[in-house]
Amino acid sequence: AGSVTIAGAHGSLTIKADGSYTYTGSSVGADQFTYTIVDQDGDPASATLTVTVSDIDEQPCVENEFLTVDETIVDNAGSQTVNGTLTYDFFGDGPGTINPVAGSFASGGSLKNGALTSNGVAVVVTLAGDTYTGKAGATTIFTLTINDDGSYSYKQFGQLDHADATNPDDVITLNFGFVATDADGDT
Repeated sequence: AGSVTIAGAHGSLTIKADGSYTYTGSSVGADQFTYTIVDQDGDPASATLTVTVSDIDEQPCVENEFLTVDETIVDNAGSQTVNGTLTYDFFGDGPGTINPVAGSFASGGSLKNGALTSNGVAVVVTLAGDTYTGKAGATTIFTLTINDDGSYSYKQFGQLDHADATNPDDVITLNFGFVATDADGDT
């Protein structure tokens, strides 16, 4: 009547009343389960089921990355570059790639008139290959390149229009999407 679940050292085994079973692995190794079934007239029969987990197929894990650009440096130096490396883990499946995702850019925070602009011109963000580019008309305002190994380089060449231009702590957020793909194709 129903099913029973047994915890092993490397996973759990669920046996249903009809004899079917499901094993869910949680770590590499072998689990051995001995069970007894009883037929309708009370005769018992025992058996052993050994399940070996050789690989857990996990999806890669990527942490959010935050960087800060001080636009006063852009005013004085003409541009500012921030380099870094995303934090990620491909687990046992082996290294793969990290790539930007088309259509995933979003902006927020203290946008002047609710829109991302530079000198009053709308900033349009495109993705070509591994590089996001934000342009106001023909002028490049910023670029973000994300390499396959997770290293990135953000360069800002021009100011963005803030709702409160007199407040040095007035923050605009730029969100860039990316995806990690491990060696066997999990994302």
